Amino acid sequence: MKIELLEYLICPKCRQDLDLLAGYKGDDEDVVEGKLQCKNCQQVFIIQNSIPNLVVDNFD
Repeated sequence: MKIELLEYLICPKCRQDLDLLAGYKGDDEDVVEGKLQCKNCQQVFIIQNSIPNLVVDNFD
């Protein structure tokens, strides 16, 4: 996932911004593996093989 894409992604649950958590694998431009976390509801989304999984199992 290109890090610049982060400014366009929102949480599918509450529609707030996401943060890239520390400890990701990649470089200054690309994330290969890591986690995104919603700034509001704290939902965590996994990035694997450069693909963010923004699917939520259950909407409350």
